[in-house]
Amino acid sequence: MSQSFTNETKYFDLHTRGIGYLCRAREVSVSRAEPYLAVTVAALHGAAHDVEYTYIDCRVTGAEAYMLISHCKEEINSGSKVLVGFTIGDIWISPFTYQKGDKKGQPGASLKGRLLYISMLRIKRRNCVQGSSQGTRTKRLVQHHPGQFRTR
Repeated sequence: MSQSFTNETKYFDLHTRGIGYLCRAREVSVSRAEPYLAVTVAALHGAAHDVEYTYIDCRVTGAEAYMLISHCKEEINSGSKVLVGFTIGDIWISPFTYQKGDKKGQPGASLKGRLLYISMLRIKRRNCVQGSSQGTRTKRLVQHHPGQFRTR
């Protein structure tokens, strides 16, 4: 009789789901690592008639989210309203010190996380992606909106 043990690491996931606008899509270069795609999510919360925003700087880690953000980068950075349903993983607070402006020298903090999944994406109030089976949505998105999205 043989007994096998696995050294499988178990994780506790902290997932934040919501709806918000995308801004500041960018490639981030790091000195000792591969560059990565980042985006800021302006997450909506509060009463519908008095909406508040919480900004979360995200590293885009989900494969489909990466492709969607890459295709929409120009629209995001041009100021077009790009609304998304999102799942962000493992948010944390990153402290910093303001380097210029009225708050120079004062401490500040920003929320950071990993953008894992985009369940819905709208550009200028037009549905481009709506939750369906993962993986096939991006292909359909590019096929049905060829002028809206550019491929690399």
